[in-house]
Amino acid sequence: MKNVIELIKHNNKSHPEFQYYIPLIEKALSNLSKHPDITIEICKSLLEGVSKSILERTTDQFSRADLDKMDVAPLVKQATFQLRYHDNVYEDEFTRICFTLAQAMGTLRNARADISHGKAVPKLKQSNEKLSTFSMQMTACIIHYMLDALFSIPPAISDSDEEEEEKVVKYEDNPEFNLYLDEERPIEGRVLYSRALFEQYNEDYLIQLSDFEYIQENEGDN
Repeated sequence: MKNVIELIKHNNKSHPEFQYYIPLIEKALSNLSKHPDITIEICKSLLEGVSKSILERTTDQFSRADLDKMDVAPLVKQATFQLRYHDNVYEDEFTRICFTLAQAMGTLRNARADISHGKAVPKLKQSNEKLSTFSMQMTACIIHYMLDALFSIPPAISDSDEEEEEKVVKYEDNPEFNLYLDEERPIEGRVLYSRALFEQYNEDYLIQLSDFEYIQENEGDN
């Protein structure tokens, strides 16, 4: 699970909300031998939580209320299915394996959980460190894949980004820069150097405009 923590921390800037899972992972690690059934329960909860988070970010098919009603296996299946649209190495067999494991984790948690399903004493089934470690390793593999696939999805372009991309620089918008060009390189006759550069070598015009604006900003700061 430590690789999952590292993955979440590495993507903290773009997905800070996933820091929420780190204390849960750390609690699962600390209970591997002392309270293995707590570790198993946390593993199941992590599969549920990460799957819900993925579904909320990749499809509008489910409301949060819908997701809260779903069991862990269908959640994992739906989440890995959604990730297929953004992963060019996706395999249908992987979804089946994840679904089977999640189903097994759900059954194991229901039979042995100490928190969500309180048990009468003496408790009839006790897990050991080997079982909790195996459960954590399998959970870590799935969650790492799912989160890595989610974090790799390019962010959606917002309306403001699209407007910025569509913004066209007009010659008339930069009179101060145009005057600067014309004074630096005067041309006899009716043609202005700034106008000729804008119309015939627009890319060069934009580069010099950017440099000019940068210099003006620095002079203003000073």
